[in-house]
Amino acid sequence: MQSAGKIQAVIVRVTNQNLFNKPLAFINNIVDKELAVSRIKRGDEFIAPTDDLMIKDGDELYGACDLDHTTNLELQVGSVTKRDKIEMTGPNGHETCTGYQQKNCR
Repeated sequence: MQSAGKIQAVIVRVTNQNLFNKPLAFINNIVDKELAVSRIKRGDEFIAPTDDLMIKDGDELYGACDLDHTTNLELQVGSVTKRDKIEMTGPNGHETCTGYQQKNCR
């Protein structure tokens, strides 16, 4: 059973062929406010999300969503992986963060 109102860090792998070669804005319109995308992983590279960025097969959307919306995301976009810790690169190199709490980065 999913908990209403609980925000979860997620990675959504784009597998819906109807979304390939569409701009991120197109996906944002489909999922409305179900997913807040913070960055996109394409291969080994992280890309800043922009509305005009064209989505490719296998792109991974890193972001956050309400747990109640994960099933809809899976149906509309692709597989959803829930994450407690997020790996990211920044000015200090590689960091591991718990959720989105900056103070928890190590």
